[in-house]
Formats: sequence, C-alpha cells, structure tokens
Amino acid sequence: MKQTPLRDLHLELGAKMVPFAGYEMPVHYPTGIIAEHLNVRTQAGLFDVSHMGQITVTGEDVPKWLETLLPTDIVGLKEGAQRYSFFTTKSGGILDDLMVYRLLDEYCLVVNAANKDTDVAFLEENVIPGIQVTFKEDRGFLALQGPQAAAALESIVAGATKLGFMQAAQIKVADQPCFVTRSGYTGEDGFEISIDQSFVSKLASTLLTLEGVTPAGLGARDTLRLEAGLCLHGNDIRPEFSPIEAGLQWAIPACRRSGGERAGGFPGAERILSEIEQRASRVRVGIRPKGKAPVRAHAPLLTRDGVHVGQTTSGGFGPSLSAPIAIAYVPALLSEAGGAFEAQVRKKPCLSPSVTCLFCLTVTTVNRRRRKDMTDLKFTAEHEWARLEGDVVTIGITDYAQDQLGELVYVELPETGTQISAGQEVVVIESVKAAGDIKSPVNGTIIEVNAALGDEPEKVNEDPTGEGWFYRVRVESTGDLDSLMDETAYQDLISSLD
Repeated sequence: MKQTPLRDLHLELGAKMVPFAGYEMPVHYPTGIIAEHLNVRTQAGLFDVSHMGQITVTGEDVPKWLETLLPTDIVGLKEGAQRYSFFTTKSGGILDDLMVYRLLDEYCLVVNAANKDTDVAFLEENVIPGIQVTFKEDRGFLALQGPQAAAALESIVAGATKLGFMQAAQIKVADQPCFVTRSGYTGEDGFEISIDQSFVSKLASTLLTLEGVTPAGLGARDTLRLEAGLCLHGNDIRPEFSPIEAGLQWAIPACRRSGGERAGGFPGAERILSEIEQRASRVRVGIRPKGKAPVRAHAPLLTRDGVHVGQTTSGGFGPSLSAPIAIAYVPALLSEAGGAFEAQVRKKPCLSPSVTCLFCLTVTTVNRRRRKDMTDLKFTAEHEWARLEGDVVTIGITDYAQDQLGELVYVELPETGTQISAGQEVVVIESVKAAGDIKSPVNGTIIEVNAALGDEPEKVNEDPTGEGWFYRVRVESTGDLDSLMDETAYQDLISSLD
C-alpha cells in the first residue's frame, strides 16, 4: 500500500485511514464526514490529493499533439489558463477525466489516482519525436476548498485572490515555489497547490492554522462533488459512457466540433461529434429520492409500470440538503426535470420522483455527545449493545460501530409486536459511507421502537448508547445475555481491532 507524504500528519490529526486507489488515505477525521462537508460549504477544508497523478508535457508542437488525444482547445490555451478535459477511447467512451493547464511552454495534466499509470502509458504509447512526457512523482498536492479559501490563502500569499477561476500560476506559498490553480472538485471556490513533496507536510500544517481551515477526507470530498453534480471516474464516467451521455459536451469547444477549424482528430470523434448533433440516447441526470433512505450506486431504476430504464451510478446522503441524492443514467426521453422512477433499494421499491439538477444549501453542524458509563451494558462481537431492565432489553450500537459507519442518515425500525430471534436482522441503517443491518442479540418480542430516529437519525451519531437506542425487547430468557461480553471484554476486543 502506497502512502502520501502527509500520512504522519493524518495520523496525528486522528484520521481514519482506508485503502483508496492503491494508497492509504484519510476517509475522515474525528469530527466526521458531515462536519467536514459543512465546513467546506461554509468556511474552508484542506484535502490531501497527493495520490493524484501530475504529468508534464514539453517539446515541439505540444498543443497540436495533445489535441490528437483530447477533444479540447489546447492550441488556444493561453499561458496561465486551465481547462477540464478527458481522454477518450476509439469507440467514444471516457478513459479518464483530467485538468490541463499551461505555464509558459509546459503543459501540466492532473489525472485521477487510479488511472495515472494507465494515463502515462497512454501518453507514452502515442508520443511522437520531439515530445517529452514526465510523470512528476516527487510532487505533493493539496486542495484548499470553500468560500473562505481565498481569504485564508491571501493571508499568507499576497495577491492570491487575483488568480481567477480556472487560472494557474507559479507562485511562492510559505516561501516554497508552487504551481497553484484556482479550481477544485467540490462545487466551491478554492485552490489546488502542487509543491515538492519534501515541503508539503509543512505547508499543510501552515494552512491548517489559518482561520476557518480544517482537514477534510475522502468521505467529504465524495459528498461534496455529489451535491455539485460532478462525475466520479469509475462510477459516473467510464469507457462505456461517452462525454455526451455524461453531459460533458460543454468541455468540447466549437473549434473541435463538426464544422470547427480543427474538428475531430481525437479518439472516438465520430461517435462523440454525432451525439452532439443528434443527441445521445441516454443521459446522466441528478435524482432526489423521496424520503430519507439514500439510493446508492447500482440501484435499478424502473418506470411506474416496472420497466427497467437505467441505474444509479453514484448516490448517498447530501449533508447540505439533509436529504438523499443520486446520479443516474436514463433514456434521454425520460430525462426531463420532474420525471419519476422507482429505485430498487435493498430489493425493495423506493419512489424516487423528480429528476433534477443537484444543488446545495447550508445546514448547521452536529454537536457530538458520548455516553461515558457503559458498565450496565453487554456487548456483541458485531458491536451491538444490550441493557437489561427486568425482562426488557434495550438494543443499540456502540460508539465504535458508529465511528466505523460514519454519520447515520437513515434508520428503518421494525414494527412493535414482532417476534425476533437471536442473530436475526432487525434494523436497517444507512450512513454517509455504507448501508447495513443490525442483528438482535436476544430472542423475544419487540415492545417499543425509538420512533424519533425516523426523523432524527442523527441521535445515533450524537449519543449511540443513550438517546440513539433502536428498540426494546421483552426477552424469553434473561440468560440470552450471559454469552455477551461485559465492558472490559468489549474494550479488549476494540483494542485488538485497532
């Protein structure tokens, strides 16, 4: 597993580290994904994006050569300008999306981490004499994003705010030469900063001292881009989807379209230019599911008559909206705003009306609380807790389980009167990171559920062993709890997992 130059800093900040694109990366910090997300929307967040690929192309006629691989106006790319683009296949699909900017006669490409080796190979396979392709593996990369990002950077780099959107410059940040662009992938204003990897940790630490700037991980980066309707490669854009189907025709300028002065000439041009003229048969849309249950990737979409018409490619909880959102591909004829589909979630139909553009609002952060005394609880190896009072057992999940899941955004509780058995799946939960089921540790009859969680699932995030309880069971035998762990044994289990 590869590591970025900021790994030690992430651990110092208490990050939860996970594998991603061959790297060990922070998915979130102790404040959690929702708090990180909302801080980026209201102030500023700092992301480690050093895992992404940084490539430079130099030599003779670089713009003309790059235009044989990209459907972009590279010939007209002025010094200090940046554009969004993508590599395409011979059949017109998307290999990878990227940013390209020009500083003097050097053309810099920023590509996705999972594809960077493939992208370098693609460039090298197509290189011609006089062109040099250099993979910059010695660079760190930071993204400072949010409405306060400009003010924060200006406080240590005079003139930083003069850099316009999608512009690039080589400037000193914290006395170190950096390549800085005013761009990002969160839907917010911000900057991306490329710096020698030996100095990136010091720069990150400096930026985190600035007013309003807090660390943010992969989880918040995903929810932010999803709210903004931005594509995730591997999900929303793949070789089987064309740029036109993905709604990215805006990135193909007139000079590269049919009738333009340099029309076509890139892989898959015939299909792509034809779809611009005649409209693609399927398109990417944003969906707002009804209710609070997130509709995640790969959920089938059906018409009201039960006809399969597409599927979601990304989906989850939008913290700024406090509601679920998703991205999907559907037939173009069914893509108008207000169209309705049935999304199948966990093999159950879930009405998902209003196909609409994704957008963002602002909500407040969550104040997290924790129950400290757990001596009256028993625990399962699956991280449920049980509290016995007479012949009634209250069931919930532990702090550890909640931390691993991330913020819960949806809870589906059983009906009172239901007979349950130990090991039976009883509660369905959705968090910003995953969906799951909570099993019963006892046999008995459900006599009460925590109905407040239907509207306020955040109670589990705030107080999982207190107000965030799920249901109460009248047990057939209190002996069911004898096989469960006490607090000491459970803490030993947690220590072994960490």
